[in-house]
Amino acid sequence: MRSGDRSSATRAALAGTWPSQTVTVLSRRSAGESSARVVVKPSVALIRDKVGQAIGVVVVLHDVSLERAQAAQLAYEASHDPLTGLVNRPEFERRLETAILRARQEGCTHTLMYLDLDRFKAVNDTCGHAAGDELLCQIADLMRQQLRRSDTLARLGGDEFAVLLEHCLPSDGERVAESLRQAIAAFRFICRGHVFSVAVSVGLIRLDERTSNTEDALGAADVACYRAKRAGRNRVEVS
Repeated sequence: MRSGDRSSATRAALAGTWPSQTVTVLSRRSAGESSARVVVKPSVALIRDKVGQAIGVVVVLHDVSLERAQAAQLAYEASHDPLTGLVNRPEFERRLETAILRARQEGCTHTLMYLDLDRFKAVNDTCGHAAGDELLCQIADLMRQQLRRSDTLARLGGDEFAVLLEHCLPSDGERVAESLRQAIAAFRFICRGHVFSVAVSVGLIRLDERTSNTEDALGAADVACYRAKRAGRNRVEVS
């Protein structure tokens, strides 16, 4: 703490208004070591004289950095797919619900995509599930490279993914979907001397003030994706 902060903290403690929330302090280390930020939770005890007047304060700082880190890790694990590191289905549905609410309240437009890999089963059948998992991880990384940091890419389960493009018109969303399709179509997965080409079928829908809920939105995008598969796969179907 800076000297001014210490004076303010002392006055607050003497007045009985010391805050109970955690604070972050900079921990100094020995020469050659970088300093580290430590999250601490203060507890305070007043020092009183014989007549009960507060004349000082004892402050104990409890290091809660590990607890914070563990809580953050648990939150991450609850919202992300353990294989690919992408957002998982419950977290995606939560973000989608928020986007739909914003569209109704603000009149903005978003784009939702439902993606299903084509020819994924051939990798599993030929090289095993471990190879299939590695393929999913590589495809996830490939798709990340085609998207903005503000976009949400999720693994819904199996070889199915979803993308939420907020504040994105369907025409712009189609271009993004096409870039994803082309990138995956050009990708080659090599395993045990085999070279696999995969593709993706994409269903795309518009989210606006008329969109009712997450279930209907995902269902409509899934139906559009199914139509893309029925029409020959490796294509984008707009609904």
